[in-house]
Amino acid sequence: MNNGRRILVGVDGSGPDWAALDWAAAEAASLGVDLALVHAGGCRPAPGWEPPDVRAQHSRWTREVVDAAVSRAHVCAADVAVQAWPLDGDPIAELLRLAGDADRVVLGLLHGCGAGSRLRGSAPAQIAARAGRPVVVVRGRPGPRGPVVAGIDGTDADDAVLEQALGYARRHRLPLRALHLCRTAIVDPSGLTDAYVPGEDATEIVETAVARWAWAYPEVLVESAALPGPAAQRLVEVSAGAGLVVVGGGGRAGLPAVLRGSVGHALLRKSRCPVLLAR
Repeated sequence: MNNGRRILVGVDGSGPDWAALDWAAAEAASLGVDLALVHAGGCRPAPGWEPPDVRAQHSRWTREVVDAAVSRAHVCAADVAVQAWPLDGDPIAELLRLAGDADRVVLGLLHGCGAGSRLRGSAPAQIAARAGRPVVVVRGRPGPRGPVVAGIDGTDADDAVLEQALGYARRHRLPLRALHLCRTAIVDPSGLTDAYVPGEDATEIVETAVARWAWAYPEVLVESAALPGPAAQRLVEVSAGAGLVVVGGGGRAGLPAVLRGSVGHALLRKSRCPVLLAR
């Protein structure tokens, strides 16, 4: 299986972290790629104060976490080649450094090992914004128990969203729901931006995007729909019955983007299933 491709997953030994590891191992098996486990030291004592016994204790703890993660990965996906990289330094910086050689990065709700851990809080959002690779944040139900939901916003990002979403749906034999979340009509009096009228344009946006890709995935049952309402709220609601939500960033002027700040953060904080940020 060693074909030079890999999925990178960050581990810190927490419960939600194991869900991300399970998801990453299953995805590596379905893609036929290697799995790289990264445990970045985010809870070392401050520089200049690290007695030998503290350093030794940290090293033992790190090795225990890494060994447990490797064993769990082999149980989840026995045929997947697993690499383990216990690293020192800032966890976010280390994950971003290694992300460049990965097919995608998988994260859980990383907690680190103390109240001051740098893996807490907004780390998944920071890594997702800066990795330059598809990033999956595993939340809610980690297994593919519902349709794949693709958020369509009428921009060039839709191609990456649909390629990732349809590929996952095909590998896991799931249907795809391609959704365009429309809000209010947009009219630019200057005429520099095309008018956007939800009732007339929303369905065409999602159907046009899907038509570019669905022909390449005839095995996948695809439903296209335009839904009214705030994108963040509706995507979080839809995630309750989904196996994976796939969204991308950006948006053409005059159209509501699926993944602008509040929407992306809402999914990373509240989604009821894993979220894939496509690149």
